[in-house]
Amino acid sequence: MSHKRVLQRGYAALWDADARPVTRAAAVSPGMALDIELRDGHVPATAGKGAAVPLRRRKRTVDGAEEPEP
Repeated sequence: MSHKRVLQRGYAALWDADARPVTRAAAVSPGMALDIELRDGHVPATAGKGAAVPLRRRKRTVDGAEEPEP
């Protein structure tokens, strides 16, 4: 299965300088060269300063609404 179909739906792929996919925020370090692939091309990027920020998942209530963050 090609990732190109996912790009056509509006998502992006992130690659490191060795053209390996970056799949975890913790794998990115400040100053790291990155390549952002979009449906119509590539954008070179450099990771900024700061630590990776973990994804915070929001809990959903029974009716499907999101609970406020603590």
